[in-house]
Amino acid sequence: MPVAIGKEEFMSLAEKYVAGILSGICDDAILLAVDPKPHTVRIVAKLSGADFQAIKFSDLYISIQKIVSRYGERHVDPATHAPHRSEFKLYDPYFETLEFVPVEPGKG
Repeated sequence: MPVAIGKEEFMSLAEKYVAGILSGICDDAILLAVDPKPHTVRIVAKLSGADFQAIKFSDLYISIQKIVSRYGERHVDPATHAPHRSEFKLYDPYFETLEFVPVEPGKG
């Protein structure tokens, strides 16, 4: 059953959710940023080279993308009752201007 929450609260919960997923997978430091586009909230992970390679070129990347998308569908905007759209992305230069915050593995 969908839960009605505002965009700011959703962004905070989605970031914690992704941190939990990645802390269970990654061996090295994890940096996360939230890119609050008008129609889609992007959670962006900046990972070590080894963790990036392990996730990007495996089924993990697609799986995390689907899980994060589904997480957005389960949370709706209280005013419109439309699902929050959410995406998981790995860092690339497009996201250079975002503020990345460290997440300790196992502490997501």
